[in-house]
Amino acid sequence: MKTIHCILLIVILLLSSCRKEINIDLNSADPKVVIIAQLREGTKDFKVTITETSNYFDNNASNTINNAVVSVFNGQGIETILTAEGNGVYKATNYTALANQKYTLKVIAKGKTYTAESFMHTLVPIDSLPYAVAQGFASFGNDTSYTVSIQVNDPVNIKNAYRAVVTLNDTVLNKAEDIYNFDDKFTDGNTINIPYFRKTFILNDTVNIELLCIDYVSFKYWETLSGIVNDSGGGSNAAPANPITNIKGGALGYFEASSSSNKTLIIK
Repeated sequence: MKTIHCILLIVILLLSSCRKEINIDLNSADPKVVIIAQLREGTKDFKVTITETSNYFDNNASNTINNAVVSVFNGQGIETILTAEGNGVYKATNYTALANQKYTLKVIAKGKTYTAESFMHTLVPIDSLPYAVAQGFASFGNDTSYTVSIQVNDPVNIKNAYRAVVTLNDTVLNKAEDIYNFDDKFTDGNTINIPYFRKTFILNDTVNIELLCIDYVSFKYWETLSGIVNDSGGGSNAAPANPITNIKGGALGYFEASSSSNKTLIIK
């Protein structure tokens, strides 16, 4: 029987509150530690979630790991130890993270040490959210459908990557197929106008987009994860792989340091 590891991915976006989650389940063979950590620029609570995978056919929820030792190091090597909150959550209250430096996460769990590094890029703000009548998409009854684009002025000579989290009428689009990221590999230093093609919108919709500036190791994680969950199979018999992770030591998951900006529009 073909199996891959089951990851319960709890994506905690801390820009405004802990209300944005993306939950993705993949199959499991042997239990593995899963580390989910997102560090945001500014002074915010920094949370790390640590669980252990369970088998796809096991109806029980993933086991939480509550006796780990978790710490984060800033670019100057200063260590901050996170406090265990229960349910596999560890937190550093009002932690200040600054852009343009590398952060290192260290986790000691189940007798093993796991480390991950992520560089926090300087904020690249959303310039605008242009929208237009969707071409090739069905309309909803008598309502015309629209596509929204994300426009940014990409800095020159800096390898930038981006991830977008979209909220529609106060509901976060947090399904696996909503994962959306792009980079500046072919558009460095240019104005980038990327359509959000995961969903169309109608008149009077309120659309908020949080654009995260992420490093390339984080980008590769989301890129490969998106490829896995959106893969139609194509007739291939190969077992799916796990997403590329920046965590060393054999754990699944990711550590992402990022800056972010928000912009909201109403389709009129």
